[in-house]
Amino acid sequence: MIGFYDSGMGGQRIANIFSQLSSIPYICYQDKAAFPLGDKTPEQIRNIVVAGVEKLFAQGCDLVILACNTASVNTIRYIQSYWLPQNYPTKQVLGVTVPLREYLDSFSEIKSQKGLLLATPATIKTGFYQEYLREADYHLGYLACYNLANSIEQDILNQDNNYTLSSKIVRDLSTEIISHLDYIVLACTHYGYIDIQIQDIMGVPQVLDPSEYIAYRVLDYIQRHK
Repeated sequence: MIGFYDSGMGGQRIANIFSQLSSIPYICYQDKAAFPLGDKTPEQIRNIVVAGVEKLFAQGCDLVILACNTASVNTIRYIQSYWLPQNYPTKQVLGVTVPLREYLDSFSEIKSQKGLLLATPATIKTGFYQEYLREADYHLGYLACYNLANSIEQDILNQDNNYTLSSKIVRDLSTEIISHLDYIVLACTHYGYIDIQIQDIMGVPQVLDPSEYIAYRVLDYIQRHK
């Protein structure tokens, strides 16, 4: 059994793609009580995510995917290096940070271009992607998107196909962009719901959403670690 963890609907997109690729049973846990993670402290996020992973383990999952960038950058190193070996040495937890970088690496031309990474405030504050992607020579700016994940959830719940609340926040964010961009990276699994709106409003040639790639990498991992 595979588990997908997120505090909201972002991880569901990855789980849905995975379900189209494989018949392997899975559980997608939306930790609604913890939503949004992006406005919490690192300690709060760690405690919430560990508790969520334990719930998925208790339901029979041997592998859990943190289908959330905020959860991944704040907890994955701790979980893999300390918490799992001490508590669940036969189980595994994977994040989305490595697949995101692998996905960017598949676009050979963008290292010479100027990009912008969009993420929650809690993701940006860790400095994780700033360090991780600078090592790979990406020329990226980083923009904390306050309340964007929450607005996307509200638009989906309201069945607003125009994503009215989300689009307004993206328009406000676009005023902070003062120079030409060649691409935008979505480092929050919620943001893929509005990738078209982001591209149109921010006027960039391409928006890179690693969600589909992440689902393929999960399947590849399972096939290599049966």
